[in-house]
Amino acid sequence: MIDVELINSLSDRHRAKDFVELHEQVETSIDLLDSLESFLSTFQHDLSAVSGQISNLQDRSKDIENRLKGRRKIERPLSNLISEISIPPLLAETILDNDVGEPWLLAVPQFELRLDALKARPRVKAVRSLAEVAEGLRIVAATKIRVFFLALFRPIRSSMSTNMQVIQTSILLKFRPLFLFLQRHAPPVASEVQRAYIGAARVYYETGFRRYARSLGWIKARVTERSELLGASEKAREQAVEPTRLANADLDGPSITLSFMADDKSHKVPIEGLFRSLLLVLMDNGTAEYAFITRFFDAAVEPAAPISPLLSPRSSTPGDNVGPGFSGFNFSGRTRAGSVIIDLPPPIATPNRTNTNKEQQGLLDGLWKQVMDPALEYCQTFTRGALDPAPPVVPLLTMIRLLENVLGEVQKRDCPPLETFTLGLRLSMWPAFQKEMNSHLESVKKLADGAGSGGFLSSKPTVRDATVAHRYAVIFTSFITLTENEEETMIFSNLIRLRGELTRLIIGQSSKIKDPAQSASYQSNIYEMISQALSAGPRPTTHPKAQMEIAYWREREEEARRRTASARR
Repeated sequence: MIDVELINSLSDRHRAKDFVELHEQVETSIDLLDSLESFLSTFQHDLSAVSGQISNLQDRSKDIENRLKGRRKIERPLSNLISEISIPPLLAETILDNDVGEPWLLAVPQFELRLDALKARPRVKAVRSLAEVAEGLRIVAATKIRVFFLALFRPIRSSMSTNMQVIQTSILLKFRPLFLFLQRHAPPVASEVQRAYIGAARVYYETGFRRYARSLGWIKARVTERSELLGASEKAREQAVEPTRLANADLDGPSITLSFMADDKSHKVPIEGLFRSLLLVLMDNGTAEYAFITRFFDAAVEPAAPISPLLSPRSSTPGDNVGPGFSGFNFSGRTRAGSVIIDLPPPIATPNRTNTNKEQQGLLDGLWKQVMDPALEYCQTFTRGALDPAPPVVPLLTMIRLLENVLGEVQKRDCPPLETFTLGLRLSMWPAFQKEMNSHLESVKKLADGAGSGGFLSSKPTVRDATVAHRYAVIFTSFITLTENEEETMIFSNLIRLRGELTRLIIGQSSKIKDPAQSASYQSNIYEMISQALSAGPRPTTHPKAQMEIAYWREREEEARRRTASARR
């Protein structure tokens, strides 16, 4: 028993050591677990903190992304704004340092776009900073453009050898964008430039037309052609149809008279030829000037050109500069009737004026009148001199037909004020024409009424009767040549009245011949002479009135021949 207990006691002691070690291990494990628990607790806390930071970073990332999108959204408008309101150094240098030339044709529209952009954004702080700079450049540009245009107008005023066409078409119209800049951004300067041109052009045309009308007046004084009535004395100048003179009614007729031709004292031109020369010069000068004025000064202007990369903020390459001298042009040449002495110009295209209101149109017409009034007055004075004393009726009708052709051409060229002036000249000539026709009618009527005072006993036409009949045929043939419209009452009513009086004269004269056969033969001879003269005209078979007239006289000729044959049986 004792041994068993002793053995158990020794065994328990031995196991107690193990238990103690196990207990120590358990306590160590518990400590480790407590430490691990503490660490896990700390880690969990730290993890929660990191999670919060990540959430914050995500929020910040989203905010930054939104801000980036917003900045990208305004980047293009902001860039455009900066481009629109900023004035590139090259643009400023062009205006400040260079004379007006071809580079200005690019620089000024671009500068104008920036001026408009600055005016459209007065509340932008950057705009307020640039406003003074832009205003200074505007003043400099307006001043230089003014000097440029006034220098161009100086030769127009001072010398008749100036080639007006070159200045207008090759220089002024080319630099019209600069004048438009003045109209929009410096109206007082634009008005001054406009007045300077009007004054210079007025002096130019006044001088030219005064000299030209004076030269034509010298030539006119060499030829005195008075109107000879149908019933005038048989000693009067023999008349004939003159196609060369009738051609003065056409725009494409004979060559016009030049000023230097007046120096040749033997040079003579009929009145209708001189009138044609003056009228064609007026037409070409007037329509060309009107086309220029309406194209250059019209306030219905086109917008400024878009920005060229040449002078954009990113560009630094200057354009080639052309100085203001324009020495490549020769102002001493003449290539137009606009030089007043007198080569016809290629017309300046008249702009489409559908967008020009009536008030603006009236202003443009007024500018043209200011320029051309002296020329119109010289033409009016020359016309009054041509009608006093009145020329023969055929040259007078030739002048009227020329006026009608010129009026049609002026209408095609769209020059209303010159159209009004030409129409006024035409209307002033019709009363003179009617007065001349009435004089012819009265002269023949007087002869017919006085036929009973004395008879002609010959069966042949008398000299006076033959002269009157021949003059009638000449007038009728000339009128037919000059008249396209067969229904023109003014012409053919007068001719019918004149024919009636001539027929009455022939019958009255033949009634004084006692022998019926000789009386009828006398009539047939006169009628035959008239019909032959009419048939020999330039348009006997093409004009209906000519055919009717020839048929009228031939019918009477045949009737007189039948009476002659009947009386001789």
